[in-house]
Amino acid sequence: MDIAAVDRAKPIAAVGWAAESISLLGHQEVTAELLTLASILDHEIAADYHRSG
Repeated sequence: MDIAAVDRAKPIAAVGWAAESISLLGHQEVTAELLTLASILDHEIAADYHRSG
């Protein structure tokens, strides 16, 4: 198992979990913002990973 990959996935999973939880409560605008944040985090973490080698 790639421990670094697991560590990189934690913030994305946390944001995704929060988005799902809020979605269940019917707050669609906040859910959309959290999903956007998850996408940005995913992109930034991938870029950092590629820069670090």
